[in-house]
Amino acid sequence: MKKALVLVLSFLFIIQYIPADDKGTAMGSFLQIVPGGRGPGVGDAVCSLDESAESVFFNPAGIASVNDLNLALGYSKWLDTLNYSSLAFSMPVKDLFTLGIGFIGLFYGSFPVITQDSAGNLAETGNSATASDIAFNITLARHITKTTTLGVTTKYISEKIENEKSDIIAFDIGLIDKLFVLDPVIGKASSPVNLGMAVINLSGKSQFISKSYSLPMTLKIGVNYTFLGMEKQHRGLFLLDVVKAVDDNAKLNMGLEYNYKETVLLRLGYKIGADLDNISMGIGFQHSLGDLHMGIDYSLVPFGDLGNTHRMGLTLSR
Repeated sequence: MKKALVLVLSFLFIIQYIPADDKGTAMGSFLQIVPGGRGPGVGDAVCSLDESAESVFFNPAGIASVNDLNLALGYSKWLDTLNYSSLAFSMPVKDLFTLGIGFIGLFYGSFPVITQDSAGNLAETGNSATASDIAFNITLARHITKTTTLGVTTKYISEKIENEKSDIIAFDIGLIDKLFVLDPVIGKASSPVNLGMAVINLSGKSQFISKSYSLPMTLKIGVNYTFLGMEKQHRGLFLLDVVKAVDDNAKLNMGLEYNYKETVLLRLGYKIGADLDNISMGIGFQHSLGDLHMGIDYSLVPFGDLGNTHRMGLTLSR
């Protein structure tokens, strides 16, 4: 417990002194979107979760605790014209490590090409262009102690606007530790507390058209606490993340999840420091068919005058 406290305080100290560049100055801003249907419903407070292959996107250490084959698919409709898709898969490799792969893509559709003359006037050319952002991940994670997992991700990121393209390689590293505390319901020590820490998008700079950009390196620290007892009838989960990206101010993400009989899940999220998507809500359903376990998740994230985003996810494991 003392070691975990030292790690938390050290991480928070580092986050406090990371300067914020102008918002949006880093490339790869789509990497900040949390995939799937569960995470957005709890306010993107996902750093300490270790139950799904989707951990390859926000804390690679999480897949080390996934002991079966796990497939997670996600889809989001963003602001009428944007489509965001994700795929993640993880599998344990004997007792050595857990292997994970992931793909995320943001597709902008077709939009008109606009030019600017020497006087600063804008005009449509009559032509259209397309754009897309994609990332491929490969993750290795394992237990380094009975209660601690470590994971590393290597990813290839590509951003393209018509004939212009930028490519870059980046790395993520994460740690999750289970803390044993006294559970007042069952009357003995259990591990309803997860502590997660991650550094995301470690990379150099990439050239795009005539400028050099860096990825939004992000530091995260998160904790989740299971309450209402450990029995299957009712279970609650409180989640809290502190997130600091180099091109943005620090954010505090909070979420609640209520699980009824491992079948129906209700979620609520809130962000402090977010510009538009402060509040979110979601619902999930779980069902097992033999040794196949299926989960369906949906989250609604309002974006003020820009409208609502609908996030959906499907998880299969066996």
